[in-house]
Amino acid sequence: MLSKKTFFILVWLLLIVLSVISPVKEFKFVLASKNQVLLIGLFQRILGLLAFTLLFIQIFLGAFMGRLTEKLGEWVFNFHLFNGKLLYTLILLHPALYMLYLFKIKGVLDPFYIYSDLCVLCKGNFEHFYNLGRVALWLITAGIIAAVFRASDPFLKKNWRKFHLLNYFAFFLVAAHAKVLGTDVSTTPFKWIYLFGIATVSLSLSVKYILPLFKGKK
Repeated sequence: MLSKKTFFILVWLLLIVLSVISPVKEFKFVLASKNQVLLIGLFQRILGLLAFTLLFIQIFLGAFMGRLTEKLGEWVFNFHLFNGKLLYTLILLHPALYMLYLFKIKGVLDPFYIYSDLCVLCKGNFEHFYNLGRVALWLITAGIIAAVFRASDPFLKKNWRKFHLLNYFAFFLVAAHAKVLGTDVSTTPFKWIYLFGIATVSLSLSVKYILPLFKGKK
């Protein structure tokens, strides 16, 4: 019989594999061998889908860490740290590959546009949803900074858990970003991962923050 740890990791790997299938199954690898732009676009899509999946897993683990470590063991916390590091790496690489994609098409390398160019009066409707991706990156980065430096800063030490709320806001921004700009959100099997992720984060938010408000708890 599988141990709880092995079962947990297998479910994690299954979610990873299911996230990758959608873009890969429709991809024309023969054409990509002659067109680097297509291959860059494929990897950029894959990293985006994996980042979405790892983000909702990370939020779930953080929300129920106490119960999970009690039921499964202390290793869950270390896995949470591993998942978070992998997640943030993908979050940084996803727009980096889009920057490379645009460079191959336009011949211009513009990291400012990719990471920090927040428009108000945007040129097109899609630009508003690129904004959501940028803001999500900033929110997640702020949460990570709070967690990393909480030991040396009194304010962060006292309030760093509150910064976890930023991950919830970031997730729903990412979900909207992916829904409009992503080409794989409506394809099987990722569309089920997408819906499962939204349901998981909504449940985590309700249990962790919303229901306690109605019970008069902080």
